[in-house]
Amino acid sequence: MKTKIVVLALVWMVFLGVVAWRVAGSGTIEPLPRGVRCADGQCPLEAAAVTPAQLGRLPAVWPPRVGEPYPDLELVDQTGQLVRLSTFKGSVLLIEPVGMNCPACQSFAGAHRVGSYERIQPQGGLPSIEELVPQYARGVSLSDDRIVYVQLLLYSMTMGAPTPEDARKWARHFRADRAKNHIVLAGTQEFIGRASYDMIPGFQLVDRDFILQVDATGHRPRHNLFTQLLPAIPRLLEERPTKTSAVEGTPSADRSAAVERAYRAIPHRRTVFDGGAATMSSVERDYLRQMFELVDLGIVERVETLGWLRSRGGTEPSVESYDQVVRQLDALSVPPRLASVHRLVSEAMVEQRAALVEWRKTAVPANLPSHPLVASSSGKLRQAYGELLALFPRENEHNKAAFSTTSARWTSSRARSPGSTARTPGSAGRVARGRRSWPGSAQPARSPACFMSGSTWAPKNSRSGR
Repeated sequence: MKTKIVVLALVWMVFLGVVAWRVAGSGTIEPLPRGVRCADGQCPLEAAAVTPAQLGRLPAVWPPRVGEPYPDLELVDQTGQLVRLSTFKGSVLLIEPVGMNCPACQSFAGAHRVGSYERIQPQGGLPSIEELVPQYARGVSLSDDRIVYVQLLLYSMTMGAPTPEDARKWARHFRADRAKNHIVLAGTQEFIGRASYDMIPGFQLVDRDFILQVDATGHRPRHNLFTQLLPAIPRLLEERPTKTSAVEGTPSADRSAAVERAYRAIPHRRTVFDGGAATMSSVERDYLRQMFELVDLGIVERVETLGWLRSRGGTEPSVESYDQVVRQLDALSVPPRLASVHRLVSEAMVEQRAALVEWRKTAVPANLPSHPLVASSSGKLRQAYGELLALFPRENEHNKAAFSTTSARWTSSRARSPGSTARTPGSAGRVARGRRSWPGSAQPARSPACFMSGSTWAPKNSRSGR
């Protein structure tokens, strides 16, 4: 009797999941398309939610994180060519994670104009991204040769991994012209999982330095598509890519992984500065983004050197790496209001370097906080943190938390190695649970620019552009 009850409960849960999955933009319930089938005892949605990703072939950081270099994906495009995403560095990238059977994704692709793909009913009242960009980005056209529009197919029609043939057919149906910088990439099996599933539907905006600036993806988008992401396109087009990156020559995925390990070893809660949501001037925003990037690299060098000093095993870290970070910090163009913050951070890093050089000749002191150089540098970083809070009181809580990066402590008393797997609380990369539909037909974005007509993604007054 108990077994029958359990079986009936499971069947009912699967049924509810499938029904919720097919709720369209108008709020009505649509039948599953004929091409969608259940396999191996699981319906497509459930399979997508529980299929484990093979992390060995995924980017080191997935899903992408605002304020960090975008994962350097290498996938096959609609022409059958292998494409590395970083080759588009220098352009503004508009990246759309796509589920091929997602009604909102089909609407964004232009299904209302060219017809639906594989009989999926596109979400009602939702214009194509080609129509939305000029409307919300001050007349900028998606065909601007400074923009690369990338549709990243993460799920096929059957909720499996897309194939290069899927990319070719999708591109042909929606008239995605590779020669006009409209790229369709076929994701692989390794991307199937909750992180990718939660990114659909929506868009991400990557600047000319290959840094993710605005993220309007998923069920509860961090940024609003209509009031934040699209209006940011003209600004990013006007910005010139930096000539010298603080991390030139280092693969972005390896760098991000090294930074994460270092913060876990301290441990310190890391919150990445969100330039897309910053209310300060563009000059101040760009300076802080670069400064925090260099502070992160300094923490990596500091943690790795301290680990070696304590063990004296393996390859000795080079002092030159830390010197390079300090030189790049000194070379930054400093906005007048941030001159004091810059001076404090620069002096603190020089003192940290001096301490590391001193301990190579002697030993790491048992009581780190009491060491004069440690105490002095820590005090200056705390002062810099306080000045940032005073200068920018109107910043959101996320960016105020990011300011605390400057006051990250030297190391934990237990001195975890950089490779430690101990978990530290953080705001990035958290995974939401319990969703049972493509997010486009669920809850609305919490912004006056959107309204709930059964859709997160329908713009309010879309015809008027207000």
